[in-house]
Amino acid sequence: MVTVSRCDIEDHSKTMLISAGPDAKADEKIKVTIHHNYFHNLVQRQPRVRFAFVHIFNNVFEDWSSYAIGASQKSRVFVENNWFESNSHRDQAMITKVGSDPYKGYIKATGNYYGSGSFKRENESQRVDTPPYSYKQMMQTADRSLYRDVVGNTGYLK
Repeated sequence: MVTVSRCDIEDHSKTMLISAGPDAKADEKIKVTIHHNYFHNLVQRQPRVRFAFVHIFNNVFEDWSSYAIGASQKSRVFVENNWFESNSHRDQAMITKVGSDPYKGYIKATGNYYGSGSFKRENESQRVDTPPYSYKQMMQTADRSLYRDVVGNTGYLK
């Protein structure tokens, strides 16, 4: 299990790839939690997931130019209580068919805020389990206070 939290990630193209390639079926055992991160002025892969289970909650995604979250190769991605807002490619906050991978991924999305016309795109959400750990005590509603908390409290220690 890997956790990525309180990071300020900006000005990149291919931000985060979870699982190596379309033939890495053994990566089904990978479990990643991504929470309270600020993703902004990026192109894609926030993250891009193959095979693994990834729980993404309480993050801010702003101004991606291709897509924010990409799921393929039967990955299971639970996207919960995040803030999505972009001036371009608003329809691609989440995609379930990425590149030339032969299989779509599964996305379950709940409690998210979609600004500037962004919207969710789920695929067979019943295939995505809830995380196998307790996290509700740190969960925040996807509103302006979450936005302020994440943007103001991520990155290097000040």
